[in-house]
Amino acid sequence: MSEEHHVSTMSPTLGQCQRAIALALLMACSCMLTLPLVDVRLPRYEALTLIVDTAFAVFGLVVAALLYLQFRVTRAPAVLALASGFLLLALATSPQLLRESQGASMDLRLLFIADCTLPAAAIAYALLRRGSAIAANSGRAVPHIARAVAATVALAALATWITAASVEPGSAVSSAEASALWRALATTFLCAALAVAIVMLWQRRSVLDLWLLVTLTAWFIDALLRAASPDDSSVTWHFARIYGLFGICCVMFALLAENVTLFARLERLLRHAEAASIPPRARSAGEAGVVDRVAEELAQPLCAITANADAIDRMLDHDPPDLAEVRAALVDIADDAGRASRTLRDARRSVADS
Repeated sequence: MSEEHHVSTMSPTLGQCQRAIALALLMACSCMLTLPLVDVRLPRYEALTLIVDTAFAVFGLVVAALLYLQFRVTRAPAVLALASGFLLLALATSPQLLRESQGASMDLRLLFIADCTLPAAAIAYALLRRGSAIAANSGRAVPHIARAVAATVALAALATWITAASVEPGSAVSSAEASALWRALATTFLCAALAVAIVMLWQRRSVLDLWLLVTLTAWFIDALLRAASPDDSSVTWHFARIYGLFGICCVMFALLAENVTLFARLERLLRHAEAASIPPRARSAGEAGVVDRVAEELAQPLCAITANADAIDRMLDHDPPDLAEVRAALVDIADDAGRASRTLRDARRSVADS
């Protein structure tokens, strides 16, 4: 449970909840103002569509990278699944970008696949959070991330191949050609998946859960507005895509803010370790390399011990307390304390031998 003190487990503050609710209400109100513009058409700008889809792909990759970094610290399978979901979103958007860059129209089947990645990832994240609380502490995090990335790339390639193989080369299902039944079924399925994800995340909220709820709300509004739009030249359609993009930005900014806080905390721990954990003889001998190495190796276990202690205090306040997570946190504290002790013992031995 060394994941505490991170957005994936920290309880949101009252201010964060108020900001999230205000954003959701603002999106709902602006959605009502956008609906009368359903029949208003805009000139077709291929560059605008390319920019929006490029932003979806880039922001999806950034969020995936930030979540994979979270997994390296927390070792939580739920975070790994969510990161893979955002990576799949970016990869599923790439074939659409390729089509649009060649002057072809948007394919709604590819768009539907990309739309479904986020609610599917959120549902998987919520299910893994409900299940075993034990993180993947066996071995290093990099192999777990490599396997997840490989599986995600394979899934994206398979979905793209199935979509492309179902029609003649160069053809697609555009928004103007899609039947009302197909669009109704696609929208119903997407909205149902989003509703399930929202309900599952609402039952157990962390800071990451809170901003995921805002993101899913934005995607819900996106799906409804696109369903009301006759085609992709409608003003409402373009507003819908902006809602979806805004939702991803909420998660990205939350993760960036958390990383800034984490790096500041690690910097303080590094200064403390360098000042207090190394014998004076090591400094007088000019062994700066030993100091830097030990400080770096001590930073993570010290941060994890402090985070887990705070986590236990919060979990014991629950009614009833989650004893399984408390035990997992205590096991992690013992492991991290042993790792810090071994680091100091090895440092003293290397200094004594020098």
